[in-house]
Amino acid sequence: MGLYQCLIRIFVLSAFCIFFFEECRHAWVRFPQNPPQACRIYQQSNECKRALEEQKSKQGELGKIHTIRQKYYFFGLYPKEQIVDASKFCPEGPKSAHQFTSFWDALWEQVTFTVYSPQTLELECYP
Repeated sequence: MGLYQCLIRIFVLSAFCIFFFEECRHAWVRFPQNPPQACRIYQQSNECKRALEEQKSKQGELGKIHTIRQKYYFFGLYPKEQIVDASKFCPEGPKSAHQFTSFWDALWEQVTFTVYSPQTLELECYP
């Protein structure tokens, strides 16, 4: 086998590994924002209107993002579900949840022949 063929094989193998390991299995969920406390009693009050305006002004801001590592086994079949209490991380409520397989998650999954199949959960909060 010549040097050219060896380089081609290395390139193809590298490209395959990058493509195969690069963040696959994405799941996005977006949550509506809860109404302000002032609006829960009387929606026509001035307090409610001010709170809604304040909430609307913060809409474009990015909230804090929490990264949570989740442990799954046997290609993600066990445990069937993992419950995450978003109120621990987001007192104003979660804005979005993004569960995916990162590069390192995929690497561990391949090294352990899918016995250990970790996932990464990013939880974004409302500001």
